[in-house]
Amino acid sequence: EEDFDSPSFKKDATVKKGRARAMKRVSGGARVRNVELLDADRRPTRVVNPEDATTVRVHAEYLQDVRDSRVSILLRTEAGLDVFATDTSRESSPLGERRAGERVILDFTMNLPLRPGHYDVSASVSRPDDDHLDWIDAATTFEIRTPKEGLPIDGLVELPTTVEVHDSGRERERPSRSA
Repeated sequence: EEDFDSPSFKKDATVKKGRARAMKRVSGGARVRNVELLDADRRPTRVVNPEDATTVRVHAEYLQDVRDSRVSILLRTEAGLDVFATDTSRESSPLGERRAGERVILDFTMNLPLRPGHYDVSASVSRPDDDHLDWIDAATTFEIRTPKEGLPIDGLVELPTTVEVHDSGRERERPSRSA
């Protein structure tokens, strides 16, 4: 049984399909070997509840020495609309110098308050100047389920919102200050 707090490196031969379809030019100094989707208990899943924490786990291997790099993920709708992207630099998790042969496992954990439907995850390894060492399109796919509680999401994403009502010209009763 796998220790989910100390994940082991995994290669997935099917990610090569995404590499062949990738529209980005890559220099080949690293390889994304696997992309997994994990539920709140860090177990593999393909179905996500929008209110639960979800982890995108990227397994990357360096094929050459790299002074600095970042690993990125991109979530897209089934229709190809980019929904969300982030990377280790943006999340203040620098990878620093890496040597040829080094392997790294990165966990991006978030809630996905998205409209029910099918989505895919792309992943890349790049230098700070955007020289892509590797890019895998649609490395894994997942489905967002209708929320367990509350209303279904009408738009693409449900954003945390605060509403204040400011009534123009309407007097509100104020509590009396007398004792």
